[in-house]
Amino acid sequence: MTTALASSGARRPQHGTVGAAFRNRDFRTIWLGMFASNVGTWMQNLALPAYVDERTHSASWVAVFAFAQLGPLLLLSIPGGVLADRFRPRPWMILMQSEQLVLSVVIAALVAGRSSLGALLIVQVFIGIGNALNAPAMQGTVPNLVPREDLPGAISLNSVMINGSRVLGPALAALLLSWGVTTSQIFLVNAATYLFVIYALARISLPPHHRHDGDASAGAVEPVAEVRAHLPVRVDVRQGRPAEGDRGRQGAPGHPAPQERVLAHQRESQY
Repeated sequence: MTTALASSGARRPQHGTVGAAFRNRDFRTIWLGMFASNVGTWMQNLALPAYVDERTHSASWVAVFAFAQLGPLLLLSIPGGVLADRFRPRPWMILMQSEQLVLSVVIAALVAGRSSLGALLIVQVFIGIGNALNAPAMQGTVPNLVPREDLPGAISLNSVMINGSRVLGPALAALLLSWGVTTSQIFLVNAATYLFVIYALARISLPPHHRHDGDASAGAVEPVAEVRAHLPVRVDVRQGRPAEGDRGRQGAPGHPAPQERVLAHQRESQY
């Protein structure tokens, strides 16, 4: 019996490895759901630009559709983080995933009906907005599904998921298109893949959510202020003292500020 237990313990993955992270049921569930959803997203990422290029023969139109998808990530990441702090993560992420699912079905219908590119662009913008508002909540939730000592393995698996879906999604879309599957049907496949991550979000156990109340604009500024507070203090070289705007970050009474200790060390080294 002792030998069996020892051998069973020996087969247990070490902390920090991919195997240790994947042993966590909640992380494994959400990882598989996100992987399937990302594969569908990259299938659409191949099919939509190809469809726009086929209709317009214009690289500019293709670029506009690409920005409609990715631009919101640049513009709405901070507001998305503020909203992720204000709402419980599970309902918020399910809502954003459902929004993208419905809009992917709408795009499939628009493509099947040869609708105007303007209508397609508007829907694509709202898909990008849903993705941008969902990303901070998802990125803040997934690392909490594994113990701290297993985070390296979880981060490695996350990289595998992101890069693997970038390879498998376009390859699978190209294969289906070569078999006669239409572009609108590719969008329907992508819409179906959102169900995997919605199911995963409904099944996993999430840590308690600590809601941050207060002014939304203040919530967006707090991270910037936090970073600024940890920046090196600017020193007026001519006067050998902190610059006017940084005097509030000097050390407490009896404890020299970091820049004062640096200047004192420099003076001592001159003798």
